[in-house]
Amino acid sequence: MLKQLTVLLLLCGCAGKPVATEIVVSAASSMTEAMQGVAAAFEVTHPGVAVRLNLSGSNVLARQIALGAPVDVFASAGAGPMDSLETADLLAPETRQIFAANRLVLIVPPSNPSGLSGWTDLAGPKVRRLAVGAVGVPVRTYAEAALRQAGLWDRIESRLIPSENVRQVLTVVASGEVDAGIVYATDAQLAHVAVLDTVAEALHPPIRYPVAVLAAAPHPELARAFVEVLLSPAGRDTLRRHGFSVPN
Repeated sequence: MLKQLTVLLLLCGCAGKPVATEIVVSAASSMTEAMQGVAAAFEVTHPGVAVRLNLSGSNVLARQIALGAPVDVFASAGAGPMDSLETADLLAPETRQIFAANRLVLIVPPSNPSGLSGWTDLAGPKVRRLAVGAVGVPVRTYAEAALRQAGLWDRIESRLIPSENVRQVLTVVASGEVDAGIVYATDAQLAHVAVLDTVAEALHPPIRYPVAVLAAAPHPELARAFVEVLLSPAGRDTLRRHGFSVPN
């Protein structure tokens, strides 16, 4: 009898530390450090609740959700992946909001071995390999739009090296495997790379990060509470500390 009681106590969390409720937040990899900060703040104000961050390319995360992954909150680096879920009625109504903005930059290895001087050099022979996100990844969408608008796409397309997400672009540039790469300004702060140029915002759609609660969220009330923390003054301060701008 005592053994059975012990098992029951462990299962219900009545013995020792309570079993934590876990919510899953799927977020774009470019948000890694900022989301870690927001998750930590949320856990402080919600004792007994743990946040599990699922970090990857926004298109990969949207595909996981569409296939039935149990996710509470989705934070995308662009509108496209979020649009696909909204079209499929997979977002909780009236929960989609813009919470952050970013800039696009051209980066090179620290020593800039190719001797690039700026954005327009992408049209010349110095760039043999340019790292960008894979098709469908928001950073690729922004980069391609900018390259097309600047009249550089036809000259550089055959030299593109696609990566699964923006953090992989950062890695291959920092290691010198490519001549240059296009990433978000916030990512460029995180690795030993040189920012060669800032891409003019007029060349691409505004870089805005939407967040939403999922219609099938296992913990809808906690999911809404997480979004509230993200949008709170403390959450906005966390975003700013990591280089994001926060729209009004």
